[in-house]
Amino acid sequence: AANPAPAPARPRYSIHREESLGHASREGVLESDRNLRPDAYLVDHATGEVTPIEFTIPDDARIAASVRDKHQKYDQPLSRAAPRYTNAPAFRPLAVVALGTWGTVHPSTAGALVRLGVPPDALPALLRKAVQILARHAMIIARSRFAAAHRGLPIAT
Repeated sequence: AANPAPAPARPRYSIHREESLGHASREGVLESDRNLRPDAYLVDHATGEVTPIEFTIPDDARIAASVRDKHQKYDQPLSRAAPRYTNAPAFRPLAVVALGTWGTVHPSTAGALVRLGVPPDALPALLRKAVQILARHAMIIARSRFAAAHRGLPIAT
């Protein structure tokens, strides 16, 4: 008789998206914070750590304020909660990945990406590609708004 194939190894990391803090936590969440919803949670199954993640693409002039706003919104509620995905006593600090619509990279973004497992030597290429994508889409949006404004059409913001 043939031996059954071994079960595949569990990946080291998993991502959970679209989950409220109330759903992602086993304890410590105030009723007023239950519906807060970070963009994702990175679960490291090897260490048991759970890192909440927020992505933001604000106007370049507001990038620092946007990062600050994300921390003001999430830091206190996350500090009181314990993740349900592992036995970790607390969530790791929030990782905010902030890129401006025209390509500004907030200084904390590189550190956040490294904490999420991106090798430091891969950051320049990764960020360059992300900025190229953002600039292309920002140009398309700017052109469509300019064209709409000059045709007398309403501009959605």
